[in-house]
Amino acid sequence: MTYESDVLERERLVSSKQVQRLTGYSRATLWRKSNDQNDPFPQALRNGTHYTRWKLSEILRWMDSLRDSPQTQS
Repeated sequence: MTYESDVLERERLVSSKQVQRLTGYSRATLWRKSNDQNDPFPQALRNGTHYTRWKLSEILRWMDSLRDSPQTQS
């Protein structure tokens, strides 16, 4: 994979089902975390009432922050 294609892949938009697979969250938890302004979970991008997506790069960055968090290290 080239650098350019890697950047494009990370910047693509992913659906709630894809985010659920990546995070292991239920649909209810995903929406609750996404709508909580105090939660560091990435906010969804909405266009109208039937289109909601997340930037893959933001989800991956959030997941990396969990791994790097002092709370998760023993």
